[in-house]
Amino acid sequence: MIKTMICFLCLALAAADSGWSVVSAQVEGVLYVDDDAPAGGDGSSWAQALPFLQDALALAAAPGSGIKEIRVARGMYRPDRDGMNPGGTGLRSATFALVSGVAVRGGYAGVTGVFPDTRDPDRYATFFSGDLLGDDLPGWNHYADNAYHVLHAVDTAPGTRLEGVVVRGGYADASSGLAAVGGGMLVEGSSLALDRCVFQYNFARYGGAAYLVLATVEIGDCLFQYNQAQLGRGGALYIGEGVQPAVSGCRFESNEAFGGSGVGDGGAIFVQQIPAMTLTDCHFQANRSHTSGVFDATGGAVSSLAGYLQIDGGWFGDNLADQGGALWLNGAVDIYNTVISGNVGNTFGGGILVFGGPVRVTGVTVTGCHSSDGGGISVGLSGAVAVASSILWGNTGEQDRVFSNQIHNNGGVVALQYSTIEGLFTPAPGEDPPDPADFPGCIDRDPQLVSPAGADGLPGTADDNLRLRPASPAIDAGNNTEFLLPAALDAAGNPRFLDDPATPDSGVGMPPLADMGAYEYQGALVIPGDLDGDGQLSATDLLILSEILAEVWPVPPLSAEYMDISLDGRLDVLDRLLLQRMLVGL
Repeated sequence: MIKTMICFLCLALAAADSGWSVVSAQVEGVLYVDDDAPAGGDGSSWAQALPFLQDALALAAAPGSGIKEIRVARGMYRPDRDGMNPGGTGLRSATFALVSGVAVRGGYAGVTGVFPDTRDPDRYATFFSGDLLGDDLPGWNHYADNAYHVLHAVDTAPGTRLEGVVVRGGYADASSGLAAVGGGMLVEGSSLALDRCVFQYNFARYGGAAYLVLATVEIGDCLFQYNQAQLGRGGALYIGEGVQPAVSGCRFESNEAFGGSGVGDGGAIFVQQIPAMTLTDCHFQANRSHTSGVFDATGGAVSSLAGYLQIDGGWFGDNLADQGGALWLNGAVDIYNTVISGNVGNTFGGGILVFGGPVRVTGVTVTGCHSSDGGGISVGLSGAVAVASSILWGNTGEQDRVFSNQIHNNGGVVALQYSTIEGLFTPAPGEDPPDPADFPGCIDRDPQLVSPAGADGLPGTADDNLRLRPASPAIDAGNNTEFLLPAALDAAGNPRFLDDPATPDSGVGMPPLADMGAYEYQGALVIPGDLDGDGQLSATDLLILSEILAEVWPVPPLSAEYMDISLDGRLDVLDRLLLQRMLVGL
């Protein structure tokens, strides 16, 4: 008996150390739901769990219920099913209506687990599905009988939460009205928090994953993937009027807004008109906004029509639109500590299209983007942009100057300071050289990014390394006063204002000075054998070493601690052998 108690205690402590709690099977104010539970339970414990989420929501919504939390075990939950209709009604209007002030949390082990209250949403996936008949196929086949909205929040108060669930298969395909918006979730006039949720394969005219209007919403650590807005806007999120969203730590991957013969804006996010919105440490990869009509689709990742938007610590890679491959911006926008790489804007703005303004770009790296007009940034007639402490390098287009392919002004207002911009001081044919006094602190020297296209040769993908090499002229060359003070962080979450003793200060402000670009140089990380200086060992390093030893390539300008792997004072075949063994061991 004593041994059993000790083992139980050890397992409980181990679960607590893993970040997930093991608690008693019954807690006041909590309802329990598990689709593996038998009928007849009242939801008061895992032993009495309800098999249908709809029944738990109905109990929580009853006057005076005292319910503050619903715990949902792994499994599949469809909104047209409850104790009265266990086989489902097939009604497309069925939805899970969140209850004001109640938290719905998925990811529990449930009745089939050794410890039912162990929670891990990755291991114990909880699916809320609009696929009422369970027959969905790729390419949106068999979706026409799905629920319009998997979830619905109306006039919910603070404390309303959705955590650790996967939302799939909402299909809001009506031509107009509420049945045309918010396939995954429709949020109206509510206060709501979303945490560690996944929205996949949801469809709508507006807001494939979620449509938000007159709401205050916090969205943290969520994944939005393969959602679509067709003949409309906002492949993942449509941010409507009066919404104040704070979005942090989220990933938006392969979402799409397709306009058909009309508009198709915001491959991942469309912002209609907002008081204020923040996007912090969010990752946008391979989102698309396109149309087959006469209108240009805008904002492969984000299209912001009006209001104030702040982006900090973002990554925008391989997004595509007609205008603004990553970002199409109107209204007041501040962008800090962000990477914009490998995006394509077919007509204007491979990285950013500044339609209106003012837009401030600070501590940003824009590289590897392409457009006919303004490969990096294109500024419209009414646009206004101020670029500081940033890097615009290696963007391409169809302008007659390398500089114009980094940023092209079509009649708006452009101010550049303390940035490195390719071709900035190369004069246009037949014109005088630009006056450096017009661009305080700016340089046009190669920023020496470690590996802007990575091993795959494609900018904007996961293997890129846009950090600065030790000899970069962008180190300690920025303008401190333009950053969010005092606790500014770079795109990797490292502190800004870090001095490099080997680099003379060329920026402005109270030392230590910030670097140009998205990443603050953290000092040389010595990895013996890392001959290309990308911070990791790879076959490329072995190739370089082999070519050096064959005297095909010159020795790169790296110190002996990188080169002499065997530490014998020589660079020879022993170093190559050791590097081969190191690579095999990775």
